[in-house]
Amino acid sequence: MALRLTVYKVPRSPLPGNCRDARGRFSGGIALELSFLSAMVIRIVFVILVFLLVAAHFFRAGNYLFVAAALVVPFLLLIRSRWAAILLQVLTWSATVLWICVAIGLVRQRIALGQPFRGVIVILGCVVLFNILSASLLHSLPSKNRESYPQKK
Repeated sequence: MALRLTVYKVPRSPLPGNCRDARGRFSGGIALELSFLSAMVIRIVFVILVFLLVAAHFFRAGNYLFVAAALVVPFLLLIRSRWAAILLQVLTWSATVLWICVAIGLVRQRIALGQPFRGVIVILGCVVLFNILSASLLHSLPSKNRESYPQKK
């Protein structure tokens, strides 16, 4: 399934009163198509942002080994093999579980201290939803040897 996102300006018709160009499109309009390349760019940007957030979380905790690991994970996108795609999906879903655990811990801590906790729920809820979206987009990640994927019969 190849989607295209291309924005281009349709030239105006030279004939006055004619609102369509030679191809039959409306003149002076903007057309949008979603391309496979732009879909890949969205996936790549989302994965990089997910693991930058994870790296920032570990950096704040002072766990520099995990910071380095989280910064290396997006480079798995450069490897076009099945195991790299699966590993990237597993790590992205693991990041989602991490943020859910962090949210639960912070909410419990805020409730115990009598502080407001709704802001934590909203912010980390958005982070969790962003991770879910990123992980979902990775399920259609192409690989070099797609024909080696098991076929459903």
